Amino acid sequence: MFMDQPITPARVEVLIDVLRNCPEKTMNVTGLKRLLQPEGLPNRTEQSDQARQVISAAKQLGLVRESEGAVTLEWKSGDRRETRTVLLDALDTNVLLRDEVEPWFAKFFAFMIAREPGAAEAAPGQGDDWDVRFNTTVLQNATVANRFNASKYNGFRRWMRYMGLGWHDGKDVFQPNPFERLARVLPRIFDSDLVLTSDEFMTRLASRCPELDGGSVFCETNRDFEMSRRECTAALASALVELHDDGIIALECPIDNDGWSLRRATPARTKAMPSDRFDRIQFPAPRVAGKSK
Repeated sequence: MFMDQPITPARVEVLIDVLRNCPEKTMNVTGLKRLLQPEGLPNRTEQSDQARQVISAAKQLGLVRESEGAVTLEWKSGDRRETRTVLLDALDTNVLLRDEVEPWFAKFFAFMIAREPGAAEAAPGQGDDWDVRFNTTVLQNATVANRFNASKYNGFRRWMRYMGLGWHDGKDVFQPNPFERLARVLPRIFDSDLVLTSDEFMTRLASRCPELDGGSVFCETNRDFEMSRRECTAALASALVELHDDGIIALECPIDNDGWSLRRATPARTKAMPSDRFDRIQFPAPRVAGKSK
């Protein structure tokens, strides 16, 4: 587990960039520590160990391996992806799809978005409150190893934003909205299809994003959430409406259709979306003549 440590996504990106530019994509640990945690940094002490923590995080994410005092980037020959893309892919795979590295991260996000609008926000200093809510509701106060707590909450807020699961408003309150997460996974959800019914889309979404509505993590965490109502959480509904507004997807929302509800989004309907339920969804959205992307 690393998200409750003083590790930022930027520091992990720097580690990757340093190794990408090294011969054989390898550097000894001592050299890395001098680069990542040089003498003269503010508040640096003999006990400071941020560099080691960054290396450990990268190892847990499967980005590097360490052997005989050297750290080597796990990199496929010819991989030209941007560093941010590499890190996001590793987080999607090792943190959102699995729980070995961070057993509470995906569960906490799933729990958060199932709250009613207004109660799904994560403000600074609310760690103790979310600690009680999560451990009481999800774990029923069972004794577990390294349980969710206020320290993890503080780190999760930072990483959720980086992973495109939401944004921080002007008061530093985290607003869950998986816009970027969805944008990354849409090609895999649609595969070779161009249009999906709302039911088909939600089924595939649950398979690809277990932390979102209907996914295995979401259902395990929110046992009382009534999926039979076919109503998207505010977080998912808002992301879908924004993806539609940005021309990334096209939501078909004819009047009186019985598809999945977006009513928790604000606003949930426009002149182009006469219903707050979507019947079908198209990806990529058709291009509008005379409109540039």
